[in-house]
Amino acid sequence: MITDKSVDFIKENADKPFFLMMAHEGVHFPLQGPTDPIQRGPDAKPHKPRNGKLVYKDMLQELDISVGKIMDLVKELNLEKRTLIFFTSDNGPMPLSTAGPLRGKKHSAYEGGHRVPTIAWWPETIKAGSVTDQLAITMDLMPSILELAETSVPEDHQLDSVSLVDFFKNQEPFDRNSLFWRRAGKQADRTMRKGQWSLIIDKTDRVELYDLKADIGQQKNVAKMHSERSSKMEKELLAWEEKVKPHLSYFKK
Repeated sequence: MITDKSVDFIKENADKPFFLMMAHEGVHFPLQGPTDPIQRGPDAKPHKPRNGKLVYKDMLQELDISVGKIMDLVKELNLEKRTLIFFTSDNGPMPLSTAGPLRGKKHSAYEGGHRVPTIAWWPETIKAGSVTDQLAITMDLMPSILELAETSVPEDHQLDSVSLVDFFKNQEPFDRNSLFWRRAGKQADRTMRKGQWSLIIDKTDRVELYDLKADIGQQKNVAKMHSERSSKMEKELLAWEEKVKPHLSYFKK
């Protein structure tokens, strides 16, 4: 349904600039393939589920088909040279999938919880087959979209992100400030990424530091070995947390 509506939207707006966001929620719980009984909503009925891995495969294949329909339509309408297609995930894999060499999966503070592959497609602008390790975050899409739309945010509004448009056009790596994030709740894991370094403060306030260049699987905590770096990053992470706390509902009275 999401794909069909998206196809209609593209056709209706093909002669003018448009922005389309497709959030399929797949692969995601509940595990439900195209031939399975409805598993949520008013028409859902109890049933014995099929093998989870087989359903997962079906869901992934359906997502693939949907992406293919959009790609084919953009080419059919001769929109590819002026259309950026950005494909990514909002977090790491669910239990049935794998994060490869990364530690952790969805909900984890480790790289496997949030580090995901991304594909950006823009013929004659982004070099075909090019690969990069540039550090970015999905929030960077907002200023990127605004720049492509030749607009900007109000002067009194601040975005916690950077535009990727110049990077898309030139593929030149750029330095960026540290990235921070945390899980919900007053007691939560907090993470900071700075270049090749990842610092984690868990909900018990235990500090872990990993050199991702040497240890992508985050197996060796080097916080004591690099105590000065660890201490500096910890202060930065906690300072960021204090800055965002007033905006988090579970810290408001």
